[in-house]
Amino acid sequence: MQREEYVYQAGKVSLLFADSDRSQCRAVELYAQEHAYVELCAAVTDAGQLLDAVQRGLRPQVLVLDVLLKGQHTIPLLQKLAVLGCHPRVILTGMPSLRMQAEHFLTSGINCIIVKPYGLDTLFSEVYHQVAGSAEWAAYCVSERYWELMRGMFYNRRLSGWHYLERILVRTVLQPGAYIAKELYLWAAEGQPASVGMVTASLQRINDSLRRTGPQGYNALCAALGKPAGSRLTNLELIRALSEEISRTIVVTKYELEKEPIP
Repeated sequence: MQREEYVYQAGKVSLLFADSDRSQCRAVELYAQEHAYVELCAAVTDAGQLLDAVQRGLRPQVLVLDVLLKGQHTIPLLQKLAVLGCHPRVILTGMPSLRMQAEHFLTSGINCIIVKPYGLDTLFSEVYHQVAGSAEWAAYCVSERYWELMRGMFYNRRLSGWHYLERILVRTVLQPGAYIAKELYLWAAEGQPASVGMVTASLQRINDSLRRTGPQGYNALCAALGKPAGSRLTNLELIRALSEEISRTIVVTKYELEKEPIP
């Protein structure tokens, strides 16, 4: 099931993936279907297909290019793309031996090198990072950690309102302060087809659900606030505990959330 849309997203980052391994292309296609931040324009298996796509007008923001792509060596291929007016950020992938040539590639127009085997979560995070402004990247890091925690607590995907909690946590982690519950609910509802009452009710259902589906993680949140196992946190306590856990486990600088949108 596709997860709820990321509410701070100013625009998806467009990706063109090029790798001669068809199974890898298929894996990327499937992963991209459920990714809220990156839009896959095409997945191609040789240099000819890549050039054809660009000649037809495709202009991805990021190109993930395998160093052994069939049909053309890397640097001449990038030069041909430049002649066609295509100047994406380039992530070069390859086996560990690629590290030996890193200096050569990084001074020849390559922006980043990722060694195989890599996780698709790592790849897509780097794709987004290549284009996102600092504020967007900070929010992305908070959001990714939030969803990781929710998956670890076996969250109920059928419940609505998970994006309200996500929106609140991005604010409380990146702009910490002595917030009251209503203030956070107003923030979550801003610009959304929702009232404060709807946000409140959604968070109450989420709170109760997490207590049932992820008791171990929920009890850890209770313990972090000095409460015994089996306690029920208020919505504000749940927000506080999750904010502290996210802040403890990721490193992001505090940014103004409204700045630096993806073009």
